[in-house]
Amino acid sequence: MVFIHKFRSSLVSLKIQKIRLSYSLLVDLITGFEKDNKLQKLDLVIESLSPELLELLATHLPRLQELILDQQDLRGHSTVPYQPGEVGVI
Repeated sequence: MVFIHKFRSSLVSLKIQKIRLSYSLLVDLITGFEKDNKLQKLDLVIESLSPELLELLATHLPRLQELILDQQDLRGHSTVPYQPGEVGVI
């Protein structure tokens, strides 16, 4: 993330597709941008989507106009595996 943060003041678009970012790496990446940054487009592969992540994005990247989050694994927090056709909470 250090390389990305070197250019954070001038970045308008950022796409990271070769690695899936954990929540802790996302926090490091996003909080490394100053609140007056110019980033308008962000395209990432993430491990999981959470309300905390959305709040972090909204707080630290207020000028963001386009957000693409690719989540390759959809898993809930339950230890009970989901069976298609069942009604329940994952």
